[in-house]
Amino acid sequence: MPSWPPTRTGPLMRASDAIRYYRDHPVEWVRDIVGVTPEDYQAAALQDLAAGDKVAIRSGHGVGKTAVEAWAVLWFLSTRPFPKVPCTAPTEHQLYDLLWAELAKWLSRSKIAGAFTWTQTKVFANRHPERWFAVARTSNKPENMQGFHEDHLLFVVDEVFGVADSIMAVVAASLTGVENKLLIAGNPTRLSGYAYDAFHSWRQSWSLHHVNAETSARVSRAWLENMARDLGRDSDLYRVRVLGEFPRGEASAFIDLETCELAVARFGDADLGPATEPFIIGVDVARFGDDETVLAVRQGRRLRELRPYRKQDTMETTGRVVAAAREIRAANPQVPIRAHIDDTGLGGGVTDRLVELRPELAREGLSIEIVPCTFGGAGDDYYADSGAVMWAAMRDWLKEGAIPDDPVLVGQLSSRRHALTSKGKIRLESKDDMRRRGLRSPDRADALALTFWPRNASSHVTASAFSTALDLTRESPWKVAG
Repeated sequence: MPSWPPTRTGPLMRASDAIRYYRDHPVEWVRDIVGVTPEDYQAAALQDLAAGDKVAIRSGHGVGKTAVEAWAVLWFLSTRPFPKVPCTAPTEHQLYDLLWAELAKWLSRSKIAGAFTWTQTKVFANRHPERWFAVARTSNKPENMQGFHEDHLLFVVDEVFGVADSIMAVVAASLTGVENKLLIAGNPTRLSGYAYDAFHSWRQSWSLHHVNAETSARVSRAWLENMARDLGRDSDLYRVRVLGEFPRGEASAFIDLETCELAVARFGDADLGPATEPFIIGVDVARFGDDETVLAVRQGRRLRELRPYRKQDTMETTGRVVAAAREIRAANPQVPIRAHIDDTGLGGGVTDRLVELRPELAREGLSIEIVPCTFGGAGDDYYADSGAVMWAAMRDWLKEGAIPDDPVLVGQLSSRRHALTSKGKIRLESKDDMRRRGLRSPDRADALALTFWPRNASSHVTASAFSTALDLTRESPWKVAG
């Protein structure tokens, strides 16, 4: 193993002496070799990993848990002979853009940078690349986690609450060697599964750590204030993303938080359906001063973008819809575009203005289908009104769909309650009742829900309003590769 100059005792120690010392002292290893001082919880987690075999961290966002994972990987690689360190996460984005990038950052700053090589999928010892390495493996297939057996083995699982139990079962079954360890970390989004059990029924077998973002020096006060304002301190999303607490999982919530968080985790996945599917723009038009007008752009299984605005009049909102459609068409000349507009109240003015523009826009040679929608229309055999029907379709879609990591959207999706009417149909909590609970109008969630309005639903707009032409000529963030 290449030597480096440890500095703990003044005179330089031999590499063999340093390795023996740092093997059981990961905190000192981080200070001396990486050049940073871990926070108290980071130090405790690292020391527990040295002393035991299973460590779990649940936390809010931004507290430095990915740094702990990266330090643990590098410490293990540099203090054991011929180790293997498989690392995984629920999505490629979380694994490569976050954990693997963090590993590259700390390796490049460390005193062992010359002894190891970082690649897009592996970090290996230069002298023994075939047997001395850490490797990145996505957790979408159990076989990706199989075949790892070594006397010195460390599994690292980032965002573990998004990893399927079948994957974790394979990981756990691999821990049979002389010194095999497991480090898991994440935001506690689930009330069941492997990671949940680690903090509950299996807690005596684990070293457990909990980190509240409110108490972390790494987290800005401004971010905490924004999260409290936008989500509400009593919301499940605030509990998970800030406090690092498990959600309460209220039985009356129409869409559970776990479903939403898994949809967020899928957003970075490359394959979410064919690029030929239509783009649907859901337009929720604000009716109150503090509410938002929101454009939600969905294509198939992916919510591509949310565009929230405040204090927009009818003409401005109409212009926003036209501009968004132009961007989409410029990047996707052959893909159909539909605008699903909340046609009640002020939204009716947006629909009417788009219809008025139809002849002028038609001369530009491109079209968009305008679909008026309403939240208060007739329901079906199960749901009391059309708003509940759309939210139910959205809830089903979220089980395989993907949404951006927008805390306001996730909070709105997961906080709305429901109840049964006297006729046995499901009705969603009214916006007035949500405000009485201290929550804002779910404008972003409603904009996404509007994209699920059925095309054959009844409407007061005649067929002549369907095919408004739009000029779509410039670059777009919604361009679909291939």
